[in-house]
Amino acid sequence: MLKLTYEEVLNEFNKCDYILLEDKYINTTTKMKYVCKKHPSKKMQISMKHLRRGVRCKYCSIEKRARNQTLSFSFVKEQFEKYGYEVIDEEYFGAHQPIKFRCPVHKDKILKTTYIKISKGRGCKYCSREKFANNRKNNYKYVENYFIKLNYKLLDNFYTNNHTKMNFICFKHPLEIQQTTFNSLTSGKLGCKLCSRDRISGSNNHGWKGGVTELSEFLRKKLYNWKLAVLELNNFVCFISGVNDGTLEIHHATPFNVIRDRVLKQLNIPLKEKISDYNDEELLIISTEFVKAHENIQGVPMTKKLHELFHKKYGHDEDVGFEDVLTFKMEYLNGSLSDEITKKAG
Repeated sequence: MLKLTYEEVLNEFNKCDYILLEDKYINTTTKMKYVCKKHPSKKMQISMKHLRRGVRCKYCSIEKRARNQTLSFSFVKEQFEKYGYEVIDEEYFGAHQPIKFRCPVHKDKILKTTYIKISKGRGCKYCSREKFANNRKNNYKYVENYFIKLNYKLLDNFYTNNHTKMNFICFKHPLEIQQTTFNSLTSGKLGCKLCSRDRISGSNNHGWKGGVTELSEFLRKKLYNWKLAVLELNNFVCFISGVNDGTLEIHHATPFNVIRDRVLKQLNIPLKEKISDYNDEELLIISTEFVKAHENIQGVPMTKKLHELFHKKYGHDEDVGFEDVLTFKMEYLNGSLSDEITKKAG
């Protein structure tokens, strides 16, 4: 058999609608580079032997198989209807063709998707967004409950992800707003920093005989629940200024020292200098009655700066009451305290 000339080979490629990229022909088994005119961006190789045996462009072959395997329009329409969708298009050309449809939940929207996506459960994008939003809500509820289990209150009303910082308060230290990520919380790395300090300090244990902690400090730490209730009632902001600068303190409408002295007088127990001067039974009785006395005491959240200014103006006497707090608030709102606040800040 005579060897083909280059012109004969070139003619064979042209008959197949191919462009031969070689400028010489070697033999029937040597592969030659070419492109198909239907797929000019795809460079391929083929030998003359395979070309004469009917081997053709692989991309044309893929398209031909796809055309032969195209599903019927009635079948595709049926798959959409399984999800309650109404198909708007009236013809179908292939699995990757976008098909117009309407969702029963979002009837005012005309949507598009392919059969491939529908077969994977991906239909109405608006339903998907709502589902995602609901999952986020469920995640928030789970996160919120996790904080509660640790005796914390989550202050944020949304949850982003495990690594986004969230504001919270500890029920044992409700006056300080703290931050942590959910990842840090679940791994035990970062919870209430004040509780961590308490765990390594002996001064909060009334049985610790080496302390010089005053009774007042001991009793203040028994008011966690009362303070939290006051903060929640006032939406965690200062009653006077309406802001939370992270320094909130709870002002007693009836002065703290007056309540303390009333309880001691009622129990006929004197005020002693040190915690260690009281026995455990006395401390239990005093703290129980002191907490009980707060059931009828009005608390007022104030920023540290305003709280100090209030007592500077009105003192700590027994006759200082809630009426004075209201007067102080009016002075703040009408600006008559501006100079004193500025002077204190300076």
